[in-house]
Amino acid sequence: MVRRETFGLTTASGATVFAEPDVAGGAEPEVLTADVDGQGAVVVLVSGSRDVQLFTFLDCQLQPVMNRDNEQYRFDRTGENGDGVACADVDGDGAPELLGLKLSTAAGTLTDGDSVTVTRTVVELDGSRATNGESDTVELTLPADENALEAATTVTCGDLAISTDGISRTA
Repeated sequence: MVRRETFGLTTASGATVFAEPDVAGGAEPEVLTADVDGQGAVVVLVSGSRDVQLFTFLDCQLQPVMNRDNEQYRFDRTGENGDGVACADVDGDGAPELLGLKLSTAAGTLTDGDSVTVTRTVVELDGSRATNGESDTVELTLPADENALEAATTVTCGDLAISTDGISRTA
């Protein structure tokens, strides 16, 4: 089931801008707005139950971020091609990057002592365009890395988490 949802953001000037993403699945969409790189690259992540759509606030408008195929950039959350979204400094330059995350094993099947590899793919942002950049992997082991594993299966950006800092219709 795919449906259109409307959300809006009110800027410091008092202007309100709107976007209407297509939301798949039965879950209510959640929205997280974050400054990805600490330099003002504001993204809006709209999460349904199956994917996360990427928007940017550019030229005083909410704009869908397009991929190389000229389709809206989406992060898979089904476990088939991805599990989560994060913002973290993976190249050591001190500035965070937007990341797509993929677990090597479904999180729900892991028990204490198990390890899982997380592939982190950098999403290169250029205005309203995005492409996949470099990937690396990190290994997590339960229970020591339980918080990191949980974060790898949700939508976060730095200290912000969509479940606690985002907005939804039910919030």
